[in-house]
Amino acid sequence: PPDSPPLDLYQYAQTLDSNLWPYDSATNIPPTPGSWETVMTVKYQNFYLLASHRIASLIQSSLSPSDSPSQKLQSIYIAEVGVKAYTLLLSLSNNFPSSPSSELTVQRSAYRNAGVLSGILSNLNHSLKRPSKPSALRMFEFWDVFLRNCEFEDAMEERDCKEISVFLEQGVNPYSGEKWK
Repeated sequence: PPDSPPLDLYQYAQTLDSNLWPYDSATNIPPTPGSWETVMTVKYQNFYLLASHRIASLIQSSLSPSDSPSQKLQSIYIAEVGVKAYTLLLSLSNNFPSSPSSELTVQRSAYRNAGVLSGILSNLNHSLKRPSKPSALRMFEFWDVFLRNCEFEDAMEERDCKEISVFLEQGVNPYSGEKWK
């Protein structure tokens, strides 16, 4: 609502982190349309999706080149929680749906946004002279799935697909300028 106070993203990430755990069906029965397993899987997907997208949509605007090291560490934590939520989301989802209308299909934008958040995390780590390669490689993993979905959906001419294709080909993290190829 317009009258609500601004969201404290760090506090949100802390609360979210304490509530993020993998969904584990006790039955090991593959979800089928209309089954209880599918209902619960979709419920967890929605939770992970909303939480991860909220962090992804707000973190970039909360960053500033003049942030102190302690502010950057808070941003690193926020980004790590967001990547964790995306990882949980995508572990429940179909990477390559046989049908785009499948309940377990996550739009390719989730892979794009997960890569963006991983790239931001890599840049934050790089700025504090911390290891940035693991999150950069995770960015490329997410974006590789995104790009394969672009191909699957015959959407390689779309701007996001073209841009990410170039970053993957060149092995560049666009947020830090680091090259990993």
